[in-house]
Amino acid sequence: MGVAALDAYVWRPGYRAVAVIGASKNAGKTTVLNALSAALTVRNERAGLCSVGVDGEPSDVWLATPKPAVAVAKGTLVVTGLQAAQQAGTTLKVLQTLNFASSLGPVVLAEARSPGTVLLCGLAHRGQLTEAIAQLRTAGADRVLVDGAYHRQAAADAEGIDAVVLAIGAILPLDDAVPTLRALSTSLDRDVPHTRDVTGGLTDARLALLDLTDVAVLRVASLGAVLLSGAGHARLARLGVRLTARHTRPLACLTANPHRPDRGDTVAASAFVQQVAQWAAQQGVYAPVVDVVAGFRRDPGET
Repeated sequence: MGVAALDAYVWRPGYRAVAVIGASKNAGKTTVLNALSAALTVRNERAGLCSVGVDGEPSDVWLATPKPAVAVAKGTLVVTGLQAAQQAGTTLKVLQTLNFASSLGPVVLAEARSPGTVLLCGLAHRGQLTEAIAQLRTAGADRVLVDGAYHRQAAADAEGIDAVVLAIGAILPLDDAVPTLRALSTSLDRDVPHTRDVTGGLTDARLALLDLTDVAVLRVASLGAVLLSGAGHARLARLGVRLTARHTRPLACLTANPHRPDRGDTVAASAFVQQVAQWAAQQGVYAPVVDVVAGFRRDPGET
């Protein structure tokens, strides 16, 4: 049921390249990535996969709990580090080497010769991601999935990205995800009173130097320019300053993961879907919400 719901929200509208971003660690991002890839298999379409960060490792580095592997169907195209491709054994066949390197050797484009699991890694910044998307499309991927890693908003800002899926987990309070939700869903391409434009990257250090007296809106060019930590976002909230970008991609849907690996339990799935939908609406975001595993879904405005 969850795969069908994601297909309806993400692939049916016609998006060709989608970034999946987690609002926190253990938000269920890999499960969402796998479900979206599985939906393409049902469609008889070829998936292309890549990651800004690392995904598919066997355990979480923070909690030491098992993590789901990144699954690939036969014919899936992936961009990853050469060592990661070699670790996949006979599952992957390297097709070409790209023009940049990673901590796991040269970055390569490979094809899955059989169903299996892979480690995604190798892309360090937005420029490399844009190139990876282009190479995947050239090699024959019908649609591309970008793993955004934890808080990697640059994945939503690369050239060629059509839409974003934001994974929300019960592991942290929902309010901790507010900065990510707002950054991914808020755009402002018109002037409003007390708006200040910021060119280049917005870091905590740069924010500290800005005089925000009488500033209501701080506007950056795009999501890739938002480099603030949680403390930086908190400072803006205390000052009552709204952070926006001139250009954002559509937020295709939110996903809700009720599992809390730090506690070893799971909250009620249907209730958590409803809670996420209500929380998002409180932030002015009206997007569909789906639990990929349990299949519960909630459309905007649904009571």
